[in-house]
Amino acid sequence: KVIFGGLLATLIGSSSLYLVMDYRANLREAGQRLEAMTNTAVEHIQQVFLIVDLGLRSVDDDLATDDIVVTRNREQLHQVLKRAQNLSPVLQALGIVGADGRVYTTASSPNPLSTNLSDRDFFIEHRNNSSAGLIVSKPVVARPQNAISIPVSRRLVTANQEFFGIVAARLEPGYFTNFFKA
Repeated sequence: KVIFGGLLATLIGSSSLYLVMDYRANLREAGQRLEAMTNTAVEHIQQVFLIVDLGLRSVDDDLATDDIVVTRNREQLHQVLKRAQNLSPVLQALGIVGADGRVYTTASSPNPLSTNLSDRDFFIEHRNNSSAGLIVSKPVVARPQNAISIPVSRRLVTANQEFFGIVAARLEPGYFTNFFKA
């Protein structure tokens, strides 16, 4: 009985030690997988915003400066925006808002509805801050579509460096939801 009890204790102890070691190995492996998935998600999101930024910059007529300089007319800008929007499935909409805060032209129409966006935080920031850069805003209900979207924008200037308005993209939040579900 003593030998059997000793063997049983050794077996239980060995099994417990194996289970603890296996648990730690599984935990370490899960941590490595989580880190890899996180890195993949971060890289994907960075690439999405790089593509969106390239779409915004597609209206730039002076690549020699950091500013986005606009010299084209409404119809030409509409065509450029239309091409840029067709390149990315994440873009819900792409457009230009004039210095007065009114939508000037979009990818879908050279003469869109006169929607005023001068009260939006991103417009105010670009109007008041010439070095604002790329702004990714909190989700908003887009006007007049009544659709939830994530605004991403950049400041536009004239050839004389005067505030022209902004170029903005609306991102579909469902795109990110679907990505993280996968």
